[in-house]
Amino acid sequence: MTFKDCVVPVRNVVGEEGQGLEIFLGELEASRVFVAASSLGTAERALEESIEYAKNRVTFGKPIAQRESIRALLADMAMDIYGLRLMLEDVAKKIDEGKPCSLEASITKTHALETVCRVVTDKAMEVFGGRSYLQSYPIERLLRDARLNVLEEGTPTIQRLVTARALLSGELPYSFPW
Repeated sequence: MTFKDCVVPVRNVVGEEGQGLEIFLGELEASRVFVAASSLGTAERALEESIEYAKNRVTFGKPIAQRESIRALLADMAMDIYGLRLMLEDVAKKIDEGKPCSLEASITKTHALETVCRVVTDKAMEVFGGRSYLQSYPIERLLRDARLNVLEEGTPTIQRLVTARALLSGELPYSFPW
């Protein structure tokens, strides 16, 4: 959007005049975490669907869930999801406590995008095989949902720039207890 010669009545100004960008950027932390949470939900659903499919899809006389390659895919999906869940819990706690966490929010969003793409577009699609492209199977929709999150609240490239800038200015996403 571009505003030219736009007059805003004083009663409609959020914060102080000239602080709009700072207020907007302050809200990005929570918004990035929401995108990460959406990615987590998509990944969890993909795992649930993959487990159910693997138990019921029979090839060469046995469910594909009995095949080691499928079990490895499911295990990898679960590990990715668990790690993302822990990251989200940490950054959400910081937001709830009113602590600054732009670095953590950026890292979590980037990790969430990579996780959901790995889980859905790599692992779940492999479990479902060619059927993952069919609209009659849920993975097709989850694939579109996973990719959509990449476009929200800054691309992974932007998130990496934000993360690197914070790291180079001395921030760390963790602290040592000693």
